[in-house]
Amino acid sequence: MPRLAPEIVAAVRARYEAGVPLAAIRAEFGINNEPLYACLRAATGPDGESLPPVSLRRPNIRRGVRGPRRPLDRKAVVAQLWLTAARHIRDIDARLTRLRGEAPPADTRALATLVRALRELARFEQDGAGAKQNADGAPRDVEEFRRELVRKMDALVAGRTD
Repeated sequence: MPRLAPEIVAAVRARYEAGVPLAAIRAEFGINNEPLYACLRAATGPDGESLPPVSLRRPNIRRGVRGPRRPLDRKAVVAQLWLTAARHIRDIDARLTRLRGEAPPADTRALATLVRALRELARFEQDGAGAKQNADGAPRDVEEFRRELVRKMDALVAGRTD
């Protein structure tokens, strides 16, 4: 990268300190971000005098900031997962169409993963909020579990005494 003339360095710094948007400074001087920030870091001016440090603007901290976190809505999450899976399937289908049906190994693995994910989503939707078991198969209602266990033990004992 060629070194910018000291006059340009001073002008870029002055425009930046005046609050001119970075895009306008880049367009005006025909430079990209690298030389622009080099000008802002420059320590000497056109006459060789020492330049004061420029305080860099803070990035737009509002961008990407969301409000307070809301609790996750189970139905909305499941719906979003279905939409995402559908989008991936459309993408793979478009690639297969372009390749005339010859599936690359990566697409084959992706489809297998999507099938498993869709099975889990379907099971998740069927279980609903009132599912009787956790993901590991353990019952959620301990009292119901105890009653079922006693019933099975009674049946086992009754079967042995006969």
